[in-house]
Amino acid sequence: MLMLCEIKKREKFFWSVLLGTLFLLIFYQRVSYGENIGKAQGTYPPGVLVSKVGRYPVFELGVKVLSIQDISPTGDAWISFSYQPEEGLSEEWIQAAQEGEKKGLHFLVRIGEENLQIKDFPERLADIFQDDYLDLNMDFWVSLIPDQGISPIEYDEFYHRVKEYFVQTEKENISLIWYPQGDFSESRGEQVVDKIDRVGINISQKGDLNKLDRIYQIFAGKKDIIINENIIDTYAYDLIRGMAFLEEFYYAVAIKYPAVSAVFQSSDLSQADTKYQKAIESFKQKNWVSTLALEKTNEPMFDVLNLEVVLTGPVEFLFLPRDDIQDIAYVEYKFNTGTIIQAIRSPFPIMIDTNQLHNGINSLTTVIYNKELKIIGKHRSYFQVKNNNLPYRAQRLTNLYSQEKKPIYARAYIPVLMYHDLAPQVPKELSSSTVSTGLFEKHLKALLEQGYTPVTFYELSQYLNKKGGMPAKPVIITMDDGYLSNYTLAFPLLKKYKVPATFFVTTAYMGIKTQMPHISWDQAREMEESGLVDIQSHTHWHRLYSELPADEVMYETSMSFGLIEKNLGKRDVKVLAYPEFRNTPDNRKWVQEQGVELQVTNLASKQSVTSKQNIQRIHVHNNMSPQALINTIKKLTM
Repeated sequence: MLMLCEIKKREKFFWSVLLGTLFLLIFYQRVSYGENIGKAQGTYPPGVLVSKVGRYPVFELGVKVLSIQDISPTGDAWISFSYQPEEGLSEEWIQAAQEGEKKGLHFLVRIGEENLQIKDFPERLADIFQDDYLDLNMDFWVSLIPDQGISPIEYDEFYHRVKEYFVQTEKENISLIWYPQGDFSESRGEQVVDKIDRVGINISQKGDLNKLDRIYQIFAGKKDIIINENIIDTYAYDLIRGMAFLEEFYYAVAIKYPAVSAVFQSSDLSQADTKYQKAIESFKQKNWVSTLALEKTNEPMFDVLNLEVVLTGPVEFLFLPRDDIQDIAYVEYKFNTGTIIQAIRSPFPIMIDTNQLHNGINSLTTVIYNKELKIIGKHRSYFQVKNNNLPYRAQRLTNLYSQEKKPIYARAYIPVLMYHDLAPQVPKELSSSTVSTGLFEKHLKALLEQGYTPVTFYELSQYLNKKGGMPAKPVIITMDDGYLSNYTLAFPLLKKYKVPATFFVTTAYMGIKTQMPHISWDQAREMEESGLVDIQSHTHWHRLYSELPADEVMYETSMSFGLIEKNLGKRDVKVLAYPEFRNTPDNRKWVQEQGVELQVTNLASKQSVTSKQNIQRIHVHNNMSPQALINTIKKLTM
């Protein structure tokens, strides 16, 4: 649990509470955790980070002022201020504290020649902790910050005298923060770890992180670690370096130093450059920050990316480079095939609303450039998205047949017809893939006249799952690839004869003209609204699944259905037709794992038996007369 506190002279602050999705971790490389992952002392390998969902804030955001009189009675749960014994808390603030709206006070007491001197102890100590403070039911933190002129021995003696004073006066809600001096060693840390309440450190420049590393290694998980941060004052005239280190530091606290309990931002922002002010303001807006005394969480701050990770709503992505990667100029993030987003400062944060992505498996390609603008790293990661943002699915015209009704076919095969393109006139060289509009209409009429009933894949699913029956002579009509003629030529005839059909679309080409124009999402929506057309998947890129590894097959499948449902609404049954019938048993297993219930796999033969994972079709071409079509169906079913 962390706190971030800001110093602001003679002004009142009111920081709004932001609660929402929280940080989770996605890694740039597939690397294993050490034993400490998920613990306060754990550190993480280099990689891509993304904010975790469904968590309490990982640190509290308070306010730090120069004077007690500046304290606002509303807003922040934690208040921190410099030692001002002549001033007391306002009645409004005391009332807010008594009502539980305030969590505690943090006193900054500097020990040295120009501050509270060691020789003044303990006469002036009572001035710091006035009775109206101690009557409040809250915690009191006291940072005893030594000047450089005080030796470690003198400081340690003073610290222990103050601690003993609090023990004797039974002030149990007061906790002292001890600040190590000089070249702090592990042996000295071991000597004092059982004698101090909390440990503090001042961070003002990048070199201070080395000392933080040493302190963290010794005290993390044993004592609360408190940081007083003064980066803005140090880099007041070096904005570029200051902004870079400021962002690096605060993200590092959240990522590398999760056992840090509090960070007090101790610069006077009213005098700082506006870019610094905006930077601090941006940290106040993070989902992992709260200004209220909420329930603490001991859960790990981050997770490793895998296909079990599910994101929802707005999230933030970061990138942590390996130690051997230096001089990074910027990082590019590319989600799926969308727009590239660049980030130029470590840890290279970007925000994205996952509602812009499709539900299911998404990909993130990360590209790292050096100062010479050369690519020095590239990787593709996969993660899942789940948002409740699907549009309404148009109602389908379906007939639910009772289980008593069965096909009269002698074989356990339900005929499925496969068309591709339609055209008014078809040249001979295209007769295998294209059927004339006139012949397609004759096929429809012949099927109806011969007593065949066109059905949907949903009805087939109900039948195969023994939840419904089938008409006497069922047949399913399909068209592959989502060509524009499906909308301009086939759809009017389907409406004319009230015949349902399934169009298997390649989602990457929706509304795009490759060698041939394809239907758009608007046209697909119009056809589904008729209740006759069902849009299903012919994969995303029309790649041959038999040549793809598992992660690519699952991604292609999930992306295709994710885009279909993002544009047209949730499917009542998911059906996938393999491009060029290229599939393997492993392919079918991976596709089924993506929630695809029915798979269209190959061409039908006399041995064809219809099953959910092996639906076979009849190839209909321009040389197949209506009678030839009927004869083919009979040959396969009787």
